[in-house]
Amino acid sequence: MEKKAGKDRQSTIYEHTVPEGQHTDIRLDKYITSFVENASRTKVQEAIKEGHVTVNGNKEKTSYIMQPGDEIYIEIPKPPPPEAKAEKMELEIVYEDDDIIIVNKDADMVVHPAYGNWTGTLVNGLMYHVDELAGDEEDENLRPG
Repeated sequence: MEKKAGKDRQSTIYEHTVPEGQHTDIRLDKYITSFVENASRTKVQEAIKEGHVTVNGNKEKTSYIMQPGDEIYIEIPKPPPPEAKAEKMELEIVYEDDDIIIVNKDADMVVHPAYGNWTGTLVNGLMYHVDELAGDEEDENLRPG
């Protein structure tokens, strides 16, 4: 199996040929989970249904039975990064100038939004604070972190 980055690194590509002489008798979705690291069968089935998987250049169903010599091509697009939303909250700002903000953060405050913590993070609070300072100005290069 070969793994590589897709065009513009916006996807991950896997290429695999079922070895000759290998008796498979196994479904496409189950076969893929046996060689793609961290791939759940559900995610593989979604990728197949969305057309991100071909066998010998053709789109196949999840139930396709693998044969020796079959060439599998998988292109999995990277998910878009989650967007943080500005959120009003009390922040203990120790120092601030045009370039940096130093915050005394509570030990239990999550820094970046992520699964399970989309709100109430330091980034959410800083985004609100910076928006308040900037007013109507927009800076495409401004990002938290």
